[in-house]
Amino acid sequence: MIKNSGEHSRAERAAKVGVECYRILLSNHKTSWVPCLISIRFAWRKLSLLCQNPRNAILIGFRSRNLLDENSSSSPKNMLPKCRFFSIKKASSLLEVIYSEAEYQFKSLQNGSRTRRHGTERTKKQLKIRGATCTNRVTRNKRTALFPKMQNISVPFKCRGQDGRVNITLQPNHDHNHAWGLGVIFPFIPRDQYALHFDGFPVLTAVTEYPIPRNPSSGYGSLFGCIQFVKETKADGSGDWEMDIFPYAKDLKTPFATWGFNPTMFDAPARLWDEDGKKDDGLVWRAQSYLCVLEDAGMSKRVKMIPGAAFEWGYDVHIEKVEKGGSSELKRTITIKYPEPLDTEAEWTARLGMLRELYPKWTFYDFGDV
Repeated sequence: MIKNSGEHSRAERAAKVGVECYRILLSNHKTSWVPCLISIRFAWRKLSLLCQNPRNAILIGFRSRNLLDENSSSSPKNMLPKCRFFSIKKASSLLEVIYSEAEYQFKSLQNGSRTRRHGTERTKKQLKIRGATCTNRVTRNKRTALFPKMQNISVPFKCRGQDGRVNITLQPNHDHNHAWGLGVIFPFIPRDQYALHFDGFPVLTAVTEYPIPRNPSSGYGSLFGCIQFVKETKADGSGDWEMDIFPYAKDLKTPFATWGFNPTMFDAPARLWDEDGKKDDGLVWRAQSYLCVLEDAGMSKRVKMIPGAAFEWGYDVHIEKVEKGGSSELKRTITIKYPEPLDTEAEWTARLGMLRELYPKWTFYDFGDV
């Protein structure tokens, strides 16, 4: 745990942890890192981004503790003359939560127990601070220096009388080495052309977290399915909603894009820059994602949509001619539409007709409590 040994000590810890987070992220992205101490406000923003996932908080806690042990003689306080007390206080509060969580998880592993404390003042404080991190500090339209145009939001929901949330991360595809796995789907695209075909398209990860607070014995109660609809609206206005299903699963007659215990939904749509792709000017691509539950955890095909646990996201395509060296060439611009919570009652009701027509052996309930 962090000891309250004065504001300078808090500033040192906050700055060092911020630097460590910065180094971990940049090393993962093969970017050169110049070791320097950053402001408390910058450290706080990096921590807010990373600590939505408790496992990230644990990782940061252990790594930053090692950093403090290895550099205990360093003193960054003189390099932070302009940091504000307000920022220092917030950063130190979050760091206390990180260290507390890391310390508890480490002890639990040592004792062979994975149970979590409930109802204590510290647990409530942790949930409060994490909630603020998700909803206030990393809200839509906030950007970071590490991942330009990355967005993190959390969509809260209630299911079977317990709280949960979907933690959503969306960012542009700037991975020119693996293209977030699109190289596996399109093996005929050479790696040196990943940027040409995939750069700028959205990459979405939505992680289900349920129940809150965690219960290691939730079991079948944590089974969820994600249903996703997509719509491609062309420049002439044509386009309809369709089911988004993996090709292998279409003959299985299941509406779910993903299904499992606290499932993670991943999607990285793209359009190849070929003759067809060059005709996409004005294309508007949208996806609606709904978290659903089977009424009896898979014993039947009765589907309920969880009120509030739905969001929309997508991208727009704009193609223009650019003069270059006395000749013209086409340039494609991808504009990402970042996730926004849906009016679940209206949108789910509008999609029910399609679901009932495509899956007559399934039962899809009207909007209501779960």
